[in-house]
Amino acid sequence: MINLVAGFGRCGSSLVMQMIHSVGGPTAGSYPMFETGNRNICVPDGFSVKILEPLVIGIPKGEYRTVWMDRDATEQAKSEVKFLRSMGASIDDHYVDLIAGLHRKERFDARERLSKYGEIMTISFERLLTQREEVQRLAAFLNLDDVDTMLAQIIPRPTECQADLNIEMRLAESGSKS
Repeated sequence: MINLVAGFGRCGSSLVMQMIHSVGGPTAGSYPMFETGNRNICVPDGFSVKILEPLVIGIPKGEYRTVWMDRDATEQAKSEVKFLRSMGASIDDHYVDLIAGLHRKERFDARERLSKYGEIMTISFERLLTQREEVQRLAAFLNLDDVDTMLAQIIPRPTECQADLNIEMRLAESGSKS
């Protein structure tokens, strides 16, 4: 069985992949972002792979267990706009509402599509950052044992999108050292 860690951009999927990686779970892609760069990646059984925008990409037939990462749609949209601006994109503030609305509308369809491939569990990004129980739920779903090591991957921060890129920069720096 393959584990899919799915959601829309800036949902917390990289954090979940870091948690899986930290306890020795095999993962596709490289720390810290686990981006595969290939929409048609072939992943062996037992691996975890990050899938963003599951309504757009093709998912090959197979047995999957899916972690759907859910985040407050407005905060997620703010984070997406912040990230795109950091890469030089010129985006008006009204796009936050547009993106948030799209995420709210498409969440159900994305989860419905993924549920056809196997069991699906929704994990809240906000609760993942703040509640040990959410990490325990995730660990139990993926048959992982070391909750404390998984918790250690969380960089303490507010659940709201921050104006700066401090978290992203810390992850990039740690990724270049591994």
